[in-house]
Amino acid sequence: MPLGLSVASRSGLPARRFGELAAYAETAGFDNFFVAERVADSLALCQAALAATSTITVGTAVANARLRHPALTAMTAATMDEQHGGRFLLGLGVANPALNEDSLGIPPAAPVPFMRDYVASLREVLAGGLGLDRPARREVPVYLAGLRPRMLRLAAEIGDGVLLNLTTSRTIPDAIAQIRAAGRQPAVGCVLPCALGVDRADARDAGAELILGYARHPAAARIFAASGHTDELARLARLLDDGRRAEALRQVSDALVDDFLLWGDEQEVAGRLRTYLAAGVDLPILFPIGTAGDQPDRSGLSEWDTAVRRTVEVAARIRPLIDRANH
Repeated sequence: MPLGLSVASRSGLPARRFGELAAYAETAGFDNFFVAERVADSLALCQAALAATSTITVGTAVANARLRHPALTAMTAATMDEQHGGRFLLGLGVANPALNEDSLGIPPAAPVPFMRDYVASLREVLAGGLGLDRPARREVPVYLAGLRPRMLRLAAEIGDGVLLNLTTSRTIPDAIAQIRAAGRQPAVGCVLPCALGVDRADARDAGAELILGYARHPAAARIFAASGHTDELARLARLLDDGRRAEALRQVSDALVDDFLLWGDEQEVAGRLRTYLAAGVDLPILFPIGTAGDQPDRSGLSEWDTAVRRTVEVAARIRPLIDRANH
């Protein structure tokens, strides 16, 4: 079973540590190491990861395309890929209006037409077009993030792969169906927030924090609704709007956490992963989130560092369970 690991740029870990964690994942047998962009340049962090490794594929999951001209993205991606033996994978998304428009002041854009034009320009540059005379030595793989049907279909139509997020065992079949409707068979990666190998109460609390982080996200709200959590999510959003966050945390149900967080004992986690694989996911991507039990280490690195290392260790034990079941 191919397996990926994603580390959040918002973890605050230094670039050097991203490289060390990528090397740790490589040694443990992971196939892909991704950087999730939020408050740092994911392409720069990928460069640190590539420099510290020799075989693992490194990529963005995802970089915010709204922040970058497609020509610059293409040139940077091609240079990194060439320098590191064809091991770079470019994952792109459009983030959300709260970040792009409200926080960063970027003019609004319709996501699907924007991404179609962006990828066309990016690939033209990679081929040596737009007046640039140094085409890429290799066609850098471009994966596109999708949450809703139109973007999923576009990602399947023009991408080398599709990156899913916020899926559940109930919604993954429909997401895969949207992808297959494009008539192509792109690779499908699925980001799975996880709290592995920790106390169940700590994992549950971390999952509740994760849910509240998405409670007022418009696209995420529709996805949560598709999993049957419309009323609960609306109630949580109202509590957050009223400034009653502590109460909202207490009211997140175990059922909601179960749907959107990979947690439990190793057999339970292996079973969940097998469900995603059976539905058509080619690459599960573990996205560790910190818990109350993850303390900063002696060097002062954040609890994210502890969570990533713990996840790698647990995954190394779970993977054989899945591989044996598949044979």
